Amino acid sequence: AIQMYRMMVSEAATQPDMIKMFYDAGPKPVRAMVDQMMADFIKRKAIRGKDPQKLRQHLMILLNGTEMHMHRLLNMGKKPTRKEIDAQAIELAEMFIAATMN
Repeated sequence: AIQMYRMMVSEAATQPDMIKMFYDAGPKPVRAMVDQMMADFIKRKAIRGKDPQKLRQHLMILLNGTEMHMHRLLNMGKKPTRKEIDAQAIELAEMFIAATMN
C-alpha cells in the first residue's frame, strides 16, 4: 500500500486522471466508510462531536502524523513489525476514543 501511495504522489502533477481513478477507488470510499462509522457513533452518543468528517480527519491526522508513518513513507529505518504497528494503532485509537468519549 505504501509503494502504491508513493507512486501516486510522484505522478500527481503529471497524471491527474490516474490520480482521480486511484482516489475514487481507494481513499474516497474508505473515507466515506469512516465518515459513516463516525456518524453512527455520534448518533448512538458513543462519542462527542457533530461533524463526522471532522472527526475522521482528526483520527487520520493521529494515524498519519506518527514517526512510524513518516519513516515508512520515506523508507527510513527498519520496517516495523506487525506487533509494533498494532501497538501503535491501539494506542492512537485509545487516545482518539478518550478525547471524544461522552
